[in-house]
Amino acid sequence: NAGALAVRAALREFDPGMFVVARVLQGWIDQVTEVLWNVVSLIVLLGMVATVLATTGIYGAVSFAVNQRTRDLGIRLALGATRCDIVREVFLSGGRPVMRGLFIGLWLSVGLAASLRQNMSGTPLRLDSSDPLLYGGAALLLAAAAVLAMSGPARRGSKSDPLEALRCD
Repeated sequence: NAGALAVRAALREFDPGMFVVARVLQGWIDQVTEVLWNVVSLIVLLGMVATVLATTGIYGAVSFAVNQRTRDLGIRLALGATRCDIVREVFLSGGRPVMRGLFIGLWLSVGLAASLRQNMSGTPLRLDSSDPLLYGGAALLLAAAAVLAMSGPARRGSKSDPLEALRCD
């Protein structure tokens, strides 16, 4: 406290109109760290919401496609396709757009992260945009969410009744 008062007095001698506030460095670091953790928490929350929304959208799209193809899947079962063949067909037809989206998203995120790193070069924050484990983990998480979303409609499609499909014709 005495050191802060001495510094304040010396600065006031230098410029009497100067407003000086003495703060402990650790308090300032704690305040900045708290703000950063709030931002990180918000980003994590938004990422979780985005993952849930993406999973729900994939489930809805695959479920709609399976409902539209129920007759087709039933006829395939009647002609000798196994339930495993039907599940594979549903996963392939639903997985193609997911894989395209993951591929495009990974390329865009790498470019955006490199741009952010370049724009943040003058700040104390460091952004590591070259961590392949981070990108691979995010892609794996999204792929697992897509597989989980497609499993329900795939199972329902494999249980299509072949007799009901043939009766409709």
